[in-house]
Amino acid sequence: MKDGTFYFANPDDEYKLYSMDSTLQNKAKLSDQANASRRISIQLNGDKLFYLQNTRASSEWPFRYTLHSYDLTSHSETKLLDYNVNSYALHEGWIYFSTLDAASICKAKLDGTDVQVLTESPLASAAIDIQVLNRQLIFGRGEGLYRWDLNASDSQSWDAYPAYPYALVVYQQDVYYINAHTLGLHKITADAFTNDTVIVEEGVLSFTITGNALYYATSEDMIYRMGLNGADRTFIAEGSYPIAAGNCLFYYNTDEEMKEYNLDE
Repeated sequence: MKDGTFYFANPDDEYKLYSMDSTLQNKAKLSDQANASRRISIQLNGDKLFYLQNTRASSEWPFRYTLHSYDLTSHSETKLLDYNVNSYALHEGWIYFSTLDAASICKAKLDGTDVQVLTESPLASAAIDIQVLNRQLIFGRGEGLYRWDLNASDSQSWDAYPAYPYALVVYQQDVYYINAHTLGLHKITADAFTNDTVIVEEGVLSFTITGNALYYATSEDMIYRMGLNGADRTFIAEGSYPIAAGNCLFYYNTDEEMKEYNLDE
C-alpha cells in the first residue's frame, strides 16, 4: 500500500497486477501479463513496485517467475531479472534473490544490473521467503531456517536451525514460520534462533501480521486473529491466504473471490 492505494494480483483477471484506492474502488490494470498463480510477491521501494511474473501457462510445470518493476511515476514496466526467481528481498539498494536456475542466492542492483552470486556452490534446494533483519539474510531452505551475515566474507558460513519451514515472516525481532510436517505455527527469536515456541499446534496453511495481531488460515478454510504470542484467538471469516494492508485484511473465499475485512471493526 502507498498513499492510500493498494496493489494486488487480481484473481478476476488472471492474477494480473492491479491497483485500487483505499475505498476499494477504481480498480486499474497495471500489467497485461497473466499469471497462473497469485504468488507475485509485490514489494514497494520508493516510487517503484517490484513483483514476480509467471511466464508459463498453468499447464506448464514448473512455473518460471521473472522479476519486474513498475514505475508509479512514469507508469512503465521493466523486466529486471530473467532468472527463475523463487524469492527476493530489497535492502540498501540491492535485490537479494534465490534462483531455481542454480539453487543459489544472488544479489543485483535495483535496476537489475551487476548480478553477483553470493553462494559459491549451488544450494541443495532454493531458499524461500528471503528477508533482511539487522544486515542478516534470513530464509528457509529444505529442513532448516538459515541466517547469513551480509558482512561475512565466507559465503558458506551459515547459522542454521532445524525447522522444516513451509512459510516464514520476519517481524520485529522474531521469525514466525509454519512447520511443513506438522503445519504448526512457530515463533523463534531471530538473532540467535532460540526460544522456539509453538503458538498454533497444527493445521496452519498461511498467515500475515500487522500491528500486534497475527491472522492465519487453517486447512479447513477458517481465518483467525490472535496476539503475537498466540493469545486471544478470534474467528474472523471463512477463507484462505489472508494479507493485511492498511486497515484491511484481504483474503480469498471458498469460491476464490477476493474479499476484505475491516480491521477497525
